[in-house]
Amino acid sequence: MKPTRRTLLKLVGAGAAAVVLTQLDARAPLPAPGARLVALTPHEAAMVEAIGARIWPGSPSDPGAREAGTVRYIDLALAGALAEHLDTYRRALRELDAASRAQHRAPFAALDDSEQDALLGALSLGHLASVREGPAFFGLVRTHTLEGLFADPLHGGNRDLAGWRAVGYPGPFYAIGPDEQQRSDESELPYRSLDDL
Repeated sequence: MKPTRRTLLKLVGAGAAAVVLTQLDARAPLPAPGARLVALTPHEAAMVEAIGARIWPGSPSDPGAREAGTVRYIDLALAGALAEHLDTYRRALRELDAASRAQHRAPFAALDDSEQDALLGALSLGHLASVREGPAFFGLVRTHTLEGLFADPLHGGNRDLAGWRAVGYPGPFYAIGPDEQQRSDESELPYRSLDDL
């Protein structure tokens, strides 16, 4: 039986969430829905959102990176804790968009899913010569997208706890008993973020 995306995510999700929580300032301000961009331009943000949506696709009934607002997390992080990566994002996004326009006569964010997948596949394998260090950039965006999925919503992503719900991680609690730690089925604990503590 082929494992589903959700099954695979459940295997790693709680651990990923714990790692992300330790890497970031736990009291970063929670952005308001529709808040303005602070590091990325609107064009760059549309590209980052499109890339994230191909890394973890979703829909309104099964939220993915776009629905979870990972682009907001990345934008805030590039203005703060991950600011050293902003120039890399700007350069690589510009180069990826140029490759998209050369191959498809359209900006990357306007391409259909299969065209985006083909370009991202080439990028991740280093087959887009016009994008310097393409595999490293793809890995960086992938990492930041997953952080945005599994970080506490205080950091701007994981809207409506979509990432945590996908893996069955209820969020931080002061204490969880041994029986709860051993459960492999859906937790009965309520979902909550650091703001709820």
